[in-house]
Amino acid sequence: MVVPYASANPEALIGNIQLFRGTRKTHGYTTAPEVLRVFHFHCGETAAQAKEEPREAMQRYLKAVVESNQEETYSDQYTAYKGLQKGFQMMDYDEYMYPNRVLFGDPDQCVERIKQIQATGVTNISLLANFGGLEHAQILASLDRFATQVMPRV
Repeated sequence: MVVPYASANPEALIGNIQLFRGTRKTHGYTTAPEVLRVFHFHCGETAAQAKEEPREAMQRYLKAVVESNQEETYSDQYTAYKGLQKGFQMMDYDEYMYPNRVLFGDPDQCVERIKQIQATGVTNISLLANFGGLEHAQILASLDRFATQVMPRV
């Protein structure tokens, strides 16, 4: 499972997926592995709406992550989490998150982004549509657009 905003360099994901597949093959695995990538998701009527409508909710979500990780004490298995709070504080919506670390767009943009994501070797995309207090009606409208205008095309 890959979380898109956890990597400073999203392009490194392609090499990591290839390494993962190659390592599995080297160790005798014959089935193709599944790679899941999780995205905060919003499908708006227009590109502008799709970018702006979830902005505040995404910022609230990131703020909540920072506030819930005040201590920097982690077990040996979670040493990579050190600095998590500082990292999340640096995740600016316009410069870091949007458009490549979230899946926000109008139906055409969502189709294109999904195809781009699949081209990296990702086999499954998980969509996190309810985050940061996004209004319920907006979530339902987004999911409806996704079901009727995106899914038939990917």
